[in-house]
Amino acid sequence: IDVSHSIKGPVLRKIEILEDTISTYLSKVIGQEEINCFRAALREIIVNAVSHRDYRFPAPTMVRLSPESLEIWNPGKLPGELTLQDLEKLHAPYHRNPLLARILRRMEMVKYPGAGTNFVLKAADECGLPRPTFSEVQGGFLLTLELFAGGLPEVEVNERQRLLLEYLRLHREITRKEYQEMVRVSERTARHDLEELVSRGLLRKSGKGKNTRYVLP
Repeated sequence: IDVSHSIKGPVLRKIEILEDTISTYLSKVIGQEEINCFRAALREIIVNAVSHRDYRFPAPTMVRLSPESLEIWNPGKLPGELTLQDLEKLHAPYHRNPLLARILRRMEMVKYPGAGTNFVLKAADECGLPRPTFSEVQGGFLLTLELFAGGLPEVEVNERQRLLLEYLRLHREITRKEYQEMVRVSERTARHDLEELVSRGLLRKSGKGKNTRYVLP
């Protein structure tokens, strides 16, 4: 289940739109409190993507959002002297696009030169989120943030239902409308998913009508 957006316009506007889009979506998956905590790190991730991508290649920066993960892929691998392991500690700052980096720094959007990825990892720890992972894939750099670290339950349910059960490990309850928006399905499908889980004893209904909530038993 993916959310796709094509963002055009000035670089700074792209950063703002992308940050708002990701924050709004993830707040429905992992919670508003967690996103508020991780917001500065999210901006650091986005600014890094804009600042360090290789603009010689026509491929765009790609963002994949799903209830399971956030993935950001950028054209251009790490410079030869920098390794993936170096990203987990303080390292010498490297600017593939020095003019753009200088502009972003003057606007106080680059706050952790040489320590941005380390800041992101620490923020994930402090906010109770899984640590992002870094890899080099298809000629580019990929950041992956898995949204759930505990593993999905070993029961026979569909992907949407598995994500819901994992969501409820972190949150007390959910409504039918909230579930429908989270997994982006019709009202009929959302009701079917929820009622099936209730009938199997994997969820419990609380309240009636518009006040109905679904919780773990």
